[in-house]
Amino acid sequence: MGGSGNLLMPVPATSFASFSSHTRRNPPSTEPGTDMFVPIGTPVIAPADGRIYGYGDTIGPMTGRWVGIDFDNGMRWRSMHHSRLTLSRAFMGSRGFVRAGSTVALSGASGYGYEDWSRLSTMPGAHTHVTLWPTHVTRFGYDRNGKPYSIDFMNHVAKSGGAATPITEEETMSMQIAKNQDDSSKVSSRFIWGDGKQPQIINDSTADIFKDAGVKESPMSRDRWLWLLEWAKNRARSNP
Repeated sequence: MGGSGNLLMPVPATSFASFSSHTRRNPPSTEPGTDMFVPIGTPVIAPADGRIYGYGDTIGPMTGRWVGIDFDNGMRWRSMHHSRLTLSRAFMGSRGFVRAGSTVALSGASGYGYEDWSRLSTMPGAHTHVTLWPTHVTRFGYDRNGKPYSIDFMNHVAKSGGAATPITEEETMSMQIAKNQDDSSKVSSRFIWGDGKQPQIINDSTADIFKDAGVKESPMSRDRWLWLLEWAKNRARSNP
């Protein structure tokens, strides 16, 4: 189960940091993938049938706890930042076979030496980062033409089955701008993004989200603004 165009969503996320945003970072991500924002402890399932090719069960590296699967369809996938791996080390170490839909981990915010970096004011909300490669070979970075070796997981997700509609960073920005234009009388703060010259106007409700999350107004890049907005929203949902 789980062909190249029929992968299951590993977590029930409704907001994401997109694959393309990872490639546009400065510097670009060396492992472009998709960040799926979900509460810590959310079950992470295998998107397709396959065998475990590797795992990491420490919080020291940037990846935190991670697990990787070589799908039967020829693709390679891994997810990271988990709070716990649910499969035994013996099973994973012996390239155990997993079925699509089986739980392989619980989501978290591990990595960089932290058990939960989502508590830090400088970090985004808890999420599961997923990477997809077209073959059973892990390659980081980009080729000589600037094309990433990894591919966009969201382009290979099943289109049916009731999966949530992704809200990408670009869509989130568009909706936010539209809301600001319709409610310009409530504008109270400015956050700078892009080249540092064009202001992004946010209304009172969004300003309150930032304020409650402890984010101070300051010049910042567009990607940083979007990432902080998703982090602040997730923080608000987790602490009503």
